[in-house]
Amino acid sequence: STHSDGAVRTTLHRTRTIRRSRRQMSSDSIAEEIRDTDFGLDTTGSADQATSATVSARPVHDVLDTGHDDDESESEENGTDADMRLLQLLCTISEDQSRRNGIIHRGTTCNSCQETPIRGIRYKCAQCATVDICEACEANDVHRHHVMLRISVPIPPLMNSRMPLIRKIYPGTLQPKELAREVRKELETTTCLDRIDIISLYNEFCVLASNIDGTEAITRTSFYKCLGQFGGADSVLASRIFAYYDADGDNLITFPEMARGFSVYNKGTPEEKAPGVFRAYDVDGDNMLSRDDLRIMLEAFADASREITKNMVRALEDDVLEAPSRLLPGQPISAAFTAPIPTHSPSALDKEVSALRAEVNALRESAAVRREVLDEQGEGESDAGSEGSGAATTSAT
Repeated sequence: STHSDGAVRTTLHRTRTIRRSRRQMSSDSIAEEIRDTDFGLDTTGSADQATSATVSARPVHDVLDTGHDDDESESEENGTDADMRLLQLLCTISEDQSRRNGIIHRGTTCNSCQETPIRGIRYKCAQCATVDICEACEANDVHRHHVMLRISVPIPPLMNSRMPLIRKIYPGTLQPKELAREVRKELETTTCLDRIDIISLYNEFCVLASNIDGTEAITRTSFYKCLGQFGGADSVLASRIFAYYDADGDNLITFPEMARGFSVYNKGTPEEKAPGVFRAYDVDGDNMLSRDDLRIMLEAFADASREITKNMVRALEDDVLEAPSRLLPGQPISAAFTAPIPTHSPSALDKEVSALRAEVNALRESAAVRREVLDEQGEGESDAGSEGSGAATTSAT
């Protein structure tokens, strides 16, 4: 038995040695292929690109030779598949890097990392005349407060515009920055917003606000611009929405006021919404809601609804005029309506008729029940009358 145990251990040791040598040979072959692979790097480029794209053979040995003696029982096919997947991944990365480095935007320089020329995807600011960002810097949210154009096909250098492509979109003058930690903590405890909501809302606040005498706030003019066609000094609805957010009435909306108003509007209870709604409806500012205040607000809502309806009808008219005619000469107008008539869903008229029939049936049932009750009461009264007359006759006799 001792001899057999020794033979088994010798055979197992020989098997592990063969597998280890095969894995080492596979690692060496992959390392040689990686060294021979052209990653498409430009020798004239920056040193950072060459350093990031250089792949050594040692990490591959470390990745492939991390197993212990306990993992020797795994099959050789699994190891070969893992090696092939790793090689395929490296080849895909190499091809992608080569393709990106092949896109050269000549005559451009990244305003953040100073890469010249920009390779890969180029991002050009549509609001600034001379701001270009490379792909790596754009991923780090560089110049994120403006609209960026994604350019994947290089533009001839002499055709690059030296003027802003679009007008200024955001009415504010502040640059997006980090919110103070104490302000964020306070808003997290006093509102229904979480950390992500507060940070996102503050980024929107920065592009709308300005520095007014040392106070970061949204002015009434900037707020009206955000409402588009419904804004303006003569718009009652715009002024009342501004009053909803302006809790202290100083004609400025600070970020805490904006965050609290947004939180109450979306997730607040009726008791929390009542003060803001009261400020919005108190048009004359006398801390009372009069008939005139309600009339002015209802008229403002009606005017806004009318404008929205006009815009929708105008958009539909443009679509109808721009759409090509599908009617051929001699066809009736009904030929333009090709959608099938639904048979499973009743029309609005059918629904109204069904509702009226249900009401009529309910009235008939209630009338029948009432008639039965009256009949029972009448029979009871007649029986009581007959019994009373019989008793009177007996007493008289």
